[in-house]
Formats: sequence, C-alpha cells, structure tokens
Amino acid sequence: MLLMLWGCFAFDPSTRVDELRVMAVQSVPAEITPGSTVDINILMADPIGEGADVLVWPCTDLGEGCLEAELFADNPSLWIQSFSYEEAVTTLSFSVPMEIAGVVSQLPAELIPFTGTVMWVLACVPGECDVMSQYEQGNLELSDFLKPSKMVEGVGFGRFALAKRSLRISNRPEPEQIKNPILELDQGQELVLDVGESKELNFSYEILSLFSEAVYLSGYSSAGYIQEGPPRGFGEEEFSMEGTLSLKWIAQENPEEGFMYVILEDNKGGVTFWTAPAIVQ
Repeated sequence: MLLMLWGCFAFDPSTRVDELRVMAVQSVPAEITPGSTVDINILMADPIGEGADVLVWPCTDLGEGCLEAELFADNPSLWIQSFSYEEAVTTLSFSVPMEIAGVVSQLPAELIPFTGTVMWVLACVPGECDVMSQYEQGNLELSDFLKPSKMVEGVGFGRFALAKRSLRISNRPEPEQIKNPILELDQGQELVLDVGESKELNFSYEILSLFSEAVYLSGYSSAGYIQEGPPRGFGEEEFSMEGTLSLKWIAQENPEEGFMYVILEDNKGGVTFWTAPAIVQ
C-alpha cells in the first residue's frame, strides 16, 4: 500500500483533495525481475494549480544506506529522475540492479517477493525545496536520499508531498508473479453532480494476482469528496476475484471543477488507479 508521509493532513473530510498530493505509485509489471526495466506510473493531484517539481528514486536499504547510492555514485542521474508536473499521470522507467538478485536468491520462500526496495516520490511547489536546485546544479548529498524527511525540513505544510511504495522483486516464473488489477467505472455514469447532491459511483474490478484474498477500493476528489467509512472490499463475507464496488460522491456547497482519483489494491501488492475530470455544478 502506498504510504503518504507528508503533504496530506487531517482535513474534514480526508477524502477531499485540496493541496499538492501524490495519490498513487504503480509499478508495471507489478512484480519485477532483477536486471529488468520497470515503468513507474505516478498519479498526482495539484488542485491549487501552482505546479510541482518532482524527484523519484528507488532505495534498497540493507543496513548501510541506499544500495543505489553506491552503484550510481558516479552518475546519480541513472538513479534519481526528475520531472515537472504537467498532467495527472507521469511514467518514468527504471532499471532494477542485478546486484539485488543476490539478495533475492538468499531469501526464504515466505519472504518472496522481496519488498526491501522502496520507490520514493518527492513533489515540491516550485521554489520551495532546496533539493530541487541542488539536483539541477549536480550538488546532491546522496546520503540524504535514505531519509527524505531531511530534504523538506523547514518547508511549509501543503508546499510539498512525500510518498513511498515498496516494489515487489523476485525471480519467480511469470505465471506466479503478482499482477496489477483492472478497474473501470461502469458505463453510463457521468462525473457531474449538482450542489448539495450525492451520487453512488459503481466500479467494476478484476483481481489478477494469484491467491489474493482481499481487495481495497479508495476514492478521493478535488470536486466534492468521497464519503468516508470502512475500507471497501475488506471484510466482505465472500471475497471475489471480480465484481463491483461502490463509492459515494458528495458535493459541497459551491460549484467547482476538479478530478476524481480512485485506487484499487489487492493484498498481494497489485495496484491500479483511475482518474477523470469531475464537476460540481
């Protein structure tokens, strides 16, 4: 599950997105082989419209800092990537070092896939985080990338977002690997809501990871909000690998335009997301 560390705070309701936020991080494929290339899809929200500078990097901490800091010391650009926020979803590609294969091969079966490599995403409103200018000038302190909280010390609340997600790495054959699920809004449902009204949104899903036992659907919006409650999909009497889950979308008191962000996860580490413009009129 994606862990959002800073940049989203105790709003009422918490499903309303009204500041810079990293909503989800997805790897494609969901389970990665050492030495291969993985695409990282990053879902972000920028409801204020100030834009963001973003750094993305993996960190494999085996007790001596990020393994990648040593492997890419001579060329950190092969490890740490950057982009400027322009649209909701951005995709970056990373190579998984072969050195991790040695770690994976020594693990017992119950610890496979290896989850010790964390993908970090740091987004800052332009001009707010010194690390962004240091990146541009090539003056990075690579040791700081083990503890990213150092990079945002003194930065104001709501001016940055920091999130992380563990990657799943193994040498298992493809049929045994974790797969990302599928999520779609049921046909005929429009993301248009009148002020003061609410609407049930139905999402069809399919879980593709073998031996999954649970599914979790969460929703957020920068136009209105999603009704809070128990996690949807967990605690069901009968878990199904495919079906329909619902979210209740609620308008606030004023017309506004924004986006809907919906994230689906299974309990094996597969994740997918869905986003679209939303209007309260």
